Amino acid sequence: MKKLVLFLIVMSVSNIFPQVNVNSVYLKNPELSVGYVDSCASFWFKAWDQTRGGFYTNVSKTGTPLTSWGTQKDMISQSRNAYGLTRAYMLTGKKEYLELADKALKFMYKSAWDTVNAGWINSVNQYGVASNPTENKTAFNQHYALLGISAYYEATNDSLHELWLSSSATDNTVLLWDDNNNEEFGGYFDYGTYNWSYREGRPRRKVFLNDLNDKYTGFSSIIGKDIYTRNGSAEVENIFDARVFEFPKPKELIKEIILQGMENNEILLDFFSGSTVTAQAVLELNKQNSGKRKFICVQLPEKTEVNSEAYKAGYKTIADIGKERIRRVIKKIKDENESKLDLDGKANKQDLGFKALNCKRATLRFGKQK
Repeated sequence: MKKLVLFLIVMSVSNIFPQVNVNSVYLKNPELSVGYVDSCASFWFKAWDQTRGGFYTNVSKTGTPLTSWGTQKDMISQSRNAYGLTRAYMLTGKKEYLELADKALKFMYKSAWDTVNAGWINSVNQYGVASNPTENKTAFNQHYALLGISAYYEATNDSLHELWLSSSATDNTVLLWDDNNNEEFGGYFDYGTYNWSYREGRPRRKVFLNDLNDKYTGFSSIIGKDIYTRNGSAEVENIFDARVFEFPKPKELIKEIILQGMENNEILLDFFSGSTVTAQAVLELNKQNSGKRKFICVQLPEKTEVNSEAYKAGYKTIADIGKERIRRVIKKIKDENESKLDLDGKANKQDLGFKALNCKRATLRFGKQK
C-alpha cells in the first residue's frame, strides 16, 4: 500500500511540473559562452583611464572614451564593470580581468564614497572629484554599488572588499530602510538628500526614571546617535590628510563606552589598539570634563602594505600610525588650550604626556647554561 501511495505522489508531481526541453545550445554547452564573455570583457579595457584610474562612462562603439558626451566616471560604471570582469575571470581564468576589477573597485572606494555624509556619490569627473556633491542619493545606486563588490569577494574572499561589502550594506540599512514600527511602513526609501537629512523613524534610546537614580544610566543596545564606521575613517583622514588606516573605530563610539564603564581616574587597557582611537577618546574626554583617565595601548608592529597610503606616507607599521596619531592629537589639544583664555586655571593642567615602549627579546635565561 505504501509503495502505491508513493507511486501516485511521484506521478502527481511529474504532472504538475513537466520536464522542460532545453533548446538553447548555450545552456546545453555553457563552454560556448566563454568566447563571448572573453570578447565583452576585453572590450572594456579601452574605457579604462590609464592615467587617473576609473572607467569612463561614455564610450564609443569601439570602446574608446567618447569625450564629446562628457568625461564623467559614474559609480555604477565602476561596479558594473568590476562585476562583469570578475565573472569573466571566473569563466576564463584570465587574471588580468580580476586585476582590473580590483582597480575599478579601489577607484570607487577612493573617489565615489562620500566620507563626510556617507553613501555612494552618483558620479565623479575624470579626476575623481564629485560632479555634483549635493545631488540626491538614490537607493538604486546605493544597492548597485554592492554588485561588483559582492562578485569580487565571492571570487577571491579578499578581506578589504569584504569590509567594504559589509560596511556599505549596513549603511544602506541604516540610511535607507524605513524602520517605523507601524506595520503600514517598511521597505527602502527611493532616495535621500546628499546629507540624508530627510531620515525619519530611527530608533531612539528610552531611559526610565529609575535609571536616572543609578550611578550609570542603562546601556542601550543602540550606542550613541549618528555614530557610524565611516566617521572613524573621516577622523583619520582629518588627522593625517590621507587614509592611512582602513575602517578604524569612530572615537565617539569609544567615548560612549568609556562614559558607561569608567571612573574619571581609571586606566583603560586596549590590547589591539590599531590606530589608537582609544588614546584619542581618553585625551579628549579628559579635556572635556577635567578627567584623569589613563590609557595603555598595545599594538604589534604589523607591517603596512607597500602600495598602501600609510606606507607611502612613511608609516611602515600599524604601530607607527598609532604613535603618530597620539602625537598629533596631543598637539591639537595643546594648540586649542593656548588659544583660549584660562579663566578657571584648568586649561594647561591636563596631563598630555605619553611614553612609547618597544618589546624586545628577553635576555633572561633559565636552566643550565652551556
